[in-house]
Amino acid sequence: MMKMYIFFLFLFLNCTTNLSASLPDKIQNFLDKHFINNEIEKLKYDEKEEEYKIKYKNGIKIEFDRNGWVEIESGYTPLPKSIIDILPTPTIDFIAKKYPRKPIVKIKRKPDGFKVKLEGSIELKFDRRGNILKISD
Repeated sequence: MMKMYIFFLFLFLNCTTNLSASLPDKIQNFLDKHFINNEIEKLKYDEKEEEYKIKYKNGIKIEFDRNGWVEIESGYTPLPKSIIDILPTPTIDFIAKKYPRKPIVKIKRKPDGFKVKLEGSIELKFDRRGNILKISD
């Protein structure tokens, strides 16, 4: 019985390692740049949608499609500065001026721009150039 348990544990760890190693270079480079010190807890690939979903042990979740990142969420802790810097400058400036004490906890890339969620459930919608379109408190 113990041998069977060890075999399945080895098989599980081996499959997880192989999946992690098979990430496309574009995704792996993004993760290495922004989350190099974080440990992956869960990695899922949806073949039908061609999407990768990654969850780190610290709670950060990232979703990628074939065009790159789609959504980055940290729950209720601030996203790393390197992620915030992905946003257009007018977006960063607007948030810094209007909500200086509200950290960004979620960014979603849309075809027409970005949705940004701040701590405290404030949601902001920006166009591709970073201009504010909508504020939802």
